[in-house]
Amino acid sequence: MILFVILTLFLNILLHPSITPVNLIENAADLFHFWLGFCRQIDRFFYRVSY
Repeated sequence: MILFVILTLFLNILLHPSITPVNLIENAADLFHFWLGFCRQIDRFFYRVSY
């Protein structure tokens, strides 16, 4: 489900008419930071569950 959302966002970024390389890099960086934060939250959750 999360993967589908990210894929949709990525396709929207790629198919956007007024796209520039700078916009693409900024959007990719934002998405990457969001993904890192999300993975960190999951790690914390499983750490709490397992201990």
